[in-house]
Amino acid sequence: MLTHEPSILGAILTIAKLIMCEVDDGKQEAFSQSQSAWSQLSTCNGFVGQTGGWEASSSTAIILGFWESQFHVSEFMRTIHDDIYLSNKQQSTYRHCSVNYFELVSTISDLQINFSGAGVLRIAYCSRVLDIDRFNRDQQLIWNPQLPTQLGCLGGHVWRHVKHHDCYLVVTHWESPEAHEIYANNVLPKLREIARPSEYIEQLLGKVVVLDIKWNVKPNNG
Repeated sequence: MLTHEPSILGAILTIAKLIMCEVDDGKQEAFSQSQSAWSQLSTCNGFVGQTGGWEASSSTAIILGFWESQFHVSEFMRTIHDDIYLSNKQQSTYRHCSVNYFELVSTISDLQINFSGAGVLRIAYCSRVLDIDRFNRDQQLIWNPQLPTQLGCLGGHVWRHVKHHDCYLVVTHWESPEAHEIYANNVLPKLREIARPSEYIEQLLGKVVVLDIKWNVKPNNG
């Protein structure tokens, strides 16, 4: 349930599209160049913004796109998506790609995250949450109050998979790798001791994404 309607770049958002691509060795630069072709998203109805970068110490590209509604995403997929995808030849640069959609559950702070900048995203991918009530309670009582107090934390959101309702995504935005590292080394272990997420989450994957500003796409509202 939404706590309030947050915004990125001044627009209401309800849907996040998570794309993860395992890029072939030696083709990272080609993938990155092809990613710039997605700037055409800027003119799509309901588009809020897109950002992404490389998972730290790997050749996995992670992109997050934000939309006002599932209707707008579906409209984009029906119309110009395939033309962009085929023209930029990005499919020849990776060996595997997964796409998942999530709906907004809550915000982690009152800050409006501007995903048009640089920095780092921390993504906690929570699969097979066995106790959803406890997950939501811990998020509101343990994680959400602590994160905004951390130096360099710009805010974040909690998302739920649109089809698999026991799968959640927690995304936080950090102003620099150094700020995130301080949190990960000094604060995160203590919060895990309190929340004990392993007791009710079967699979918890943490991903750190170093954002590439060349991959950012802002909506063109003009």
